[in-house]
Amino acid sequence: MSKDKIPSLDWQDLDAYTARAKVHGGWLVKSTIDVMTKMHPDSSATNGYEWRESICFVPDPNNLWYDDSL
Repeated sequence: MSKDKIPSLDWQDLDAYTARAKVHGGWLVKSTIDVMTKMHPDSSATNGYEWRESICFVPDPNNLWYDDSL
């Protein structure tokens, strides 16, 4: 599929780290979390933080997921 045929999603922020987008048959839910990275003690690299993002599909054929039901 060419890049110009990929539909854009209308993401709705639920909070600072979570967003959702209505798709056919339900919702895509995107979550971002700040994770501490601990390096091996013998490594010259330093400990730090990194952002990790995950996306899941929540089935909801009638798209009845309203803000007050979260």
